[in-house]
Amino acid sequence: CGAMIAKEVAMLATFEAGTTEDASEARQEEHPSGSPSMRRRSDEKPSSSNTSEASICRVAEHGLGWRCWGRRNKAREQKTKCLKGLISRAKVESARPASKASRMLRFSPTSLYFLILEKDWWFCSLLATVAYCMPVVLLTVVSLPLNFDNSTEEADMEYNGKSPSQAALAFRFCAANVISMGFGTVYPTSNGGYFLATLQQLIGIFVNVFVFAAVLAKFQSPRGDIVFSKQLCFFTRDSVRHVAVRLGNLRCHTLFNPSIKLYFLTDHETMEGETFVNIQELALDLPGTVSGVYTITHRIDAESPLYRWKKADYRKQVVAFQCTFTALDPVYKAEVCAKTTYNASQLHFDSRFKDMMTITNDGRPVLDFCSFEELVSEDAMGLPMVSSEEPPMTAWPRICLVTGYGRTSYGDPVLDGDLPRSPLSTECPMANCLMIILEEAGEEYDEFKSDSVDKPDWLKELNPKLEVPVCRLAGSDEWLAGTDDIIDTLVAGSAKVGALSEIKPGGPILDNMAKLEPHYVAFALAIVRGKPSGVRSFLLPKFGVDPEASDINAGHTTLQKEAKEVFGRFETALEGDKAYLCGDRPGLLDCRLVTKLFLAYQFAESGLSDFGTSFVSMAPRTFAYLQRFTKRDSWRKTYGPGRGVADGQLDLPTIRMNAHRLGGLCPELMDAMILPALDRARRSALVRMGSLSSRSGLSSRRST
Repeated sequence: CGAMIAKEVAMLATFEAGTTEDASEARQEEHPSGSPSMRRRSDEKPSSSNTSEASICRVAEHGLGWRCWGRRNKAREQKTKCLKGLISRAKVESARPASKASRMLRFSPTSLYFLILEKDWWFCSLLATVAYCMPVVLLTVVSLPLNFDNSTEEADMEYNGKSPSQAALAFRFCAANVISMGFGTVYPTSNGGYFLATLQQLIGIFVNVFVFAAVLAKFQSPRGDIVFSKQLCFFTRDSVRHVAVRLGNLRCHTLFNPSIKLYFLTDHETMEGETFVNIQELALDLPGTVSGVYTITHRIDAESPLYRWKKADYRKQVVAFQCTFTALDPVYKAEVCAKTTYNASQLHFDSRFKDMMTITNDGRPVLDFCSFEELVSEDAMGLPMVSSEEPPMTAWPRICLVTGYGRTSYGDPVLDGDLPRSPLSTECPMANCLMIILEEAGEEYDEFKSDSVDKPDWLKELNPKLEVPVCRLAGSDEWLAGTDDIIDTLVAGSAKVGALSEIKPGGPILDNMAKLEPHYVAFALAIVRGKPSGVRSFLLPKFGVDPEASDINAGHTTLQKEAKEVFGRFETALEGDKAYLCGDRPGLLDCRLVTKLFLAYQFAESGLSDFGTSFVSMAPRTFAYLQRFTKRDSWRKTYGPGRGVADGQLDLPTIRMNAHRLGGLCPELMDAMILPALDRARRSALVRMGSLSSRSGLSSRRST
């Protein structure tokens, strides 16, 4: 029996996948927001985040289908066709493979009731018609020999010119008795006729009760307009692979207590030669309610059954993915259910679902079901995979800035395991401090991205040392290197940056700027236990530590004291509830130091550096200062969304790139320090994604 059921499941998966309808024929072409090689930052506005709840779902009935109201009248016909396809798919009946001894091949009252509830209204109407027509026709034949008294004979003669035939009288007699359960205009004239009339009325009672019960049961049977996407997507989110299915509730009302299951079906052969379909459930983050659309996602981490699977394996070994959905419908006061199945041909890699949420001019979110099936490749999501093209080598009307970008995964087997190569993310604190300066000053500039590991060939022409940042002022032919020299040149050559430099802090904070370089002491703490190297010999003496000393613990203790002194200066400068080092608004000094503070915080919290205590305990005012600054628009435009400072939150791009640097300097610390810190950062990203999913009311992830 188990083998038979397994084969039927496989047949069902293949059959349903093969009969799935096509998606909408027309798809809107995607236009990137800007050139990958050059981006205008001054007029850039932060994109609205994908919310998880739609307050408006503009879907209106039009003719025989539905219409999604849009801004352009030309697109209405296309959107109507798209939505008709979604609604028809929500009503497609689940096909069952033929099987012997199936109850659907044997007639019984139970199977008839099952069909009434399962089929659409056309089946219920057809069944009611048959239920009335069959007894009326049969009883009409039986009643032909009877004599009848027609109470409307005079009217028939007056309007028709003749009396009704015997067959017509028999039909009137039977139809009235069966349907109305009483005599109509035709009466029997014999005892046998009255007996047959009574029998017909009894049959009519049963027929009417059956039809009434069928219609009532149909009205009381909940049927949700639930639709699944036709594709199952594999994509990367925060360097972790995910698999996603999109689910839509076309009525856009709230369904409570949803239960969603995603199953992974593969062929399995035992040692004894038995073959069956192995079914494994994939872990999901479930929402509390589903209102309009929900993207079902499964994290492919080390605990996932899919962790060791490669792209080619899915094509060869997967039978199907199956997704089931159950939720309480408060309108029906009952549960609604739906399911779908995906075979290997419906799996899409390196792409994710397009965001369905749009914002109207008056600020209202609108859920556009016309984008339900649309996919966006990871290369076309505004996330660069390679360095920018070569910047213009001649004078340019705006400031040109070359910045350093890293990745959350380079596909390195030691640092990244099986994770694929991820898009570029900004990570260089020196280049980022320049972008924050330009953003705070309101200066226009063009950014050119340089991969910090796989550096582009054109970077050598700008800086033979292959270091970033590199900057060129507007209208100039000279490329400048060195963060301090670039800042001094910007102050002298840009009126807006010069005005920002006039915002100065009070007190002695500017005394001995060497004591305000928190990233140096953090990096020194990271390499103090490593083997002798040139970087170690250069950095440790800055803090009074002998790089050749055999007592590493003494050097480590000295660096911890130096770190407390450095952060103590920040704590003193921020006394009196000061918002920023320069007062109520950031000045040039804030912009120069905040990215270095951010780097030191990441080293401390990840475990790359041992400060002897947590960052929050050591420097609470500095931690609050970082939180405050990372909420500013200049920070968000520089680092991107979701890369602020919160207790327990680590920045994976920063940790990954510095793990790469430390691994090259001190490979002996890889197992003891570097890999645990990187693993902690990846787990922090997973926990953060889980908390975001749990707060999703509509339950869509932007997917998100």
